[in-house]
Amino acid sequence: MAHRELMTPLSASKRWVKKDEGKQVYIGYKRLKKEFPDLVTAETKEGTREAANAWWERRQANRTPDTSELDQAIDVVNIQIKVAELAGDNLHAYALRDDLRKLQIERTNPNPRKPHPASLVLPQFVDPVNQAVFDDRLARLRQSEKATEQDRTIQHQVEAFLALKRRAVEAGNLTPDRWEVLRVHTDIFQNVAIGSSDVSSINEQRILDFYLNLTAKVTSKKFAAAYAHDVFGTFKAFVRHLWSLRLIQLPRNLDDRKLIFNRKNKVPQVWTKDEFDRFLGSAAPRTKLFGLLMLNCGFYGIDIATLEQDMVDWKAGRIIRKRHKEQDTENAPVVNWLLWPETLRLLKEHRSKDKRLVLVNEDGKPLRVATLEDRNDGKGDKFRKSDNIRSAVSRTMRKLKIKKSPSDLRKTGPSKLEEHDVYGRYSQHFLGQAPDSVAGKHYVVPSQEQLDRAIVWLQKQFGI
Repeated sequence: MAHRELMTPLSASKRWVKKDEGKQVYIGYKRLKKEFPDLVTAETKEGTREAANAWWERRQANRTPDTSELDQAIDVVNIQIKVAELAGDNLHAYALRDDLRKLQIERTNPNPRKPHPASLVLPQFVDPVNQAVFDDRLARLRQSEKATEQDRTIQHQVEAFLALKRRAVEAGNLTPDRWEVLRVHTDIFQNVAIGSSDVSSINEQRILDFYLNLTAKVTSKKFAAAYAHDVFGTFKAFVRHLWSLRLIQLPRNLDDRKLIFNRKNKVPQVWTKDEFDRFLGSAAPRTKLFGLLMLNCGFYGIDIATLEQDMVDWKAGRIIRKRHKEQDTENAPVVNWLLWPETLRLLKEHRSKDKRLVLVNEDGKPLRVATLEDRNDGKGDKFRKSDNIRSAVSRTMRKLKIKKSPSDLRKTGPSKLEEHDVYGRYSQHFLGQAPDSVAGKHYVVPSQEQLDRAIVWLQKQFGI
């Protein structure tokens, strides 16, 4: 088998030689012995071959490519293109753009070749005014080139990605809560990806590296598998965003089915009758109302906070609406919940004078508010959130040592309905979720009479 030799041996002088950038580069036995003692076995060609290869590879790895002349040539060709366009010579301008592309490609090579001298010749003008104009344009182009390099960093593109999502919040197409989730997720992969690196570094290996990093966090119990899945999903959305802007090629393993997290279905921690009895017995009247709405209608806090006056039939004792989360989902049902007498009584008692919202806090403001505020210090937006409903319910739960979450109370109603042979069919409709079966989407209309009976049955199970 032939031995690999990156340099040429000179037997007479016991040296190795290689032409580099037009000059002969030499390395001798003594220096190789000093720098690579483990690789030199004898003062011969065979005994120093591996050391000479290692020395050359190290030289190439430590090389900082000299792109100064290429940078100058790129600037100059940009000027030449402008001159050709001003002169109306579009054919010449087209040819120059081809030269420009070649120079830009060459600049990315680890060992770039020097540009042709013609590429370094600036247009000359008899009129000094024109010369000054183009000198100024050259300076601007150089500054623009530096700005473009900065714009390609991962950190800059993450900021642009979040700014785009910020506009979606302003347009009402994204919630501030979701924006904050995206910000936290992007912070995670920036810390792994090194925010100052160029977006071109996001390739198949980078995808795999970030997946393995998240997997390690799941293994060490720092992240839950479901959370790692969500973070990875945000990362993939960001990569697709870069691809849509033609900043990168789409990595081939972005949707690799092997890059998954073993998420387990979380079993709902439903409330028992005893726990709910203790909650009603200890809670303040308004907090008691929150708990009843969660159990009676399967509401989350956001559904309670966004309940509007025209969604309540005060005479019939009903709430008729789409759930807040599903309000923009076309096939999500408009649900008609029958209110239990105690739920209706407390709802009337705490009904606000606000023209829109049924329930507000003591200051007349919404019970749940999530906003993005400008810091005015150049550090971006600050997420602020206040949730009177969750705070009130959680405070009572802590006092009673009920080790569940307020959202578990919302899941208790449909979980209880599932125990019934007939009413279990209405648990999905009770939650206001869009049907997922063909029959549910196109043919079957849930019976209002049966839903009313199911809600009355649920009331009896908890002795309300």
